[in-house]
Amino acid sequence: MTIQKVGDQSLKDFQDDLTTRFEGVKGQLRSLQGVIDSLEGRWKGVGAGAFDVKQNEINQGMVRIAKLLLNFQEAIQVTRTNATNVDSDIEQALKGVDVTAGFSGDAGAERAATSGIARL
Repeated sequence: MTIQKVGDQSLKDFQDDLTTRFEGVKGQLRSLQGVIDSLEGRWKGVGAGAFDVKQNEINQGMVRIAKLLLNFQEAIQVTRTNATNVDSDIEQALKGVDVTAGFSGDAGAERAATSGIARL
């Protein structure tokens, strides 16, 4: 079995390509919305409403795609960042993580732990 390694520049290029392609899709979507708007303006009643419903469905689909792309981009960025770290860097970072059962360590959690609710 061959081990394949992907370099930082390859991942960066991939991120940039994804962003460029998604921007292209968003541009096409804007054009499509313009067409739908012009058609919707010529229709009255139920027909106009149907165009509006379709445009909303398309917009919601694009939001879902954008969220997926963002998650994917973040995963690539984490991979790029972690690939440059050595074990000692990761060990140092993990030493700063305080693991206490039932406690997240943020200010809200600390207030909740000391709020006196348990005394009620």
